[in-house]
Amino acid sequence: MKPIRCYALAGLLLLSLPVSAQQTNPYQALLGRAEALVNVKFVLKVKMDGGQGSENEGEVTCVLIAGDGLILCSNTELGGFLTQMSRFGRGVSISAAPSDIEVVLAGRTEAVKARLVVRDSDRDLVWIRLEEPPDEPLPYLDFSQDATPGVGEPFYTLTRLDKFFGAVPIVNVGTVGAVVQKPRHLYVPAGLPSVGFGVPAFTADGRLIGVTVLQMPDSVDEGVNFRNPYSVVGTSLAMQQMVGGLILPAGEIVEATKLALEMAAEDKEGSAE
Repeated sequence: MKPIRCYALAGLLLLSLPVSAQQTNPYQALLGRAEALVNVKFVLKVKMDGGQGSENEGEVTCVLIAGDGLILCSNTELGGFLTQMSRFGRGVSISAAPSDIEVVLAGRTEAVKARLVVRDSDRDLVWIRLEEPPDEPLPYLDFSQDATPGVGEPFYTLTRLDKFFGAVPIVNVGTVGAVVQKPRHLYVPAGLPSVGFGVPAFTADGRLIGVTVLQMPDSVDEGVNFRNPYSVVGTSLAMQQMVGGLILPAGEIVEATKLALEMAAEDKEGSAE
């Protein structure tokens, strides 16, 4: 009977601890960071060979990565998928670029204007920036606080449902199934977590792993097949959104952001001369 009394006493002591001393619920903790998620509205202008074109309105969830209004999005979600897929078409060239970009910050209803800074098609990233800097620093995710999970460890993604469901934040859970170094350092989810692209991924203790991206080969000769859900040439964008994205590590995002801003500054100086 003594062991039973000891276990019961231990349980009572655990219940008596303050919430901060007990195990944190990762779902609740991550929902508290959803203020860094913003809705980006845009008009996607698509052009094809022969002068054919179209314009379509779009809206995606992106991530504030600096308090001054710098935002990270998925290039796939802002038209990059069409441009990438045109490489595999039979001589058909397609270009797609977002325009009339507006951002709805968390907790607000009015949109503010933003501009595209630069794209990184290889990493499936786009940076945009608010045209008017905010009066006070905005809540953002610091990708320098990164984590490096191993195979078999869980990860949690944070995004928003669409406006039909009130754009409320949602946390999904997945498992790291593999870590690859080609075409670059990436975490490959096991199973089929529905996470989409440009979605931040975290460890259970809230450290950033990276964001989900789409990786496409340069040609159909690079081991692409229909049985591999991550070989995207043989599948549709809808299928890829169901499968989920590969996770680009936070460290690569920090470095890519630095290079992107330097490139944008050089282009700005060049256009001013």
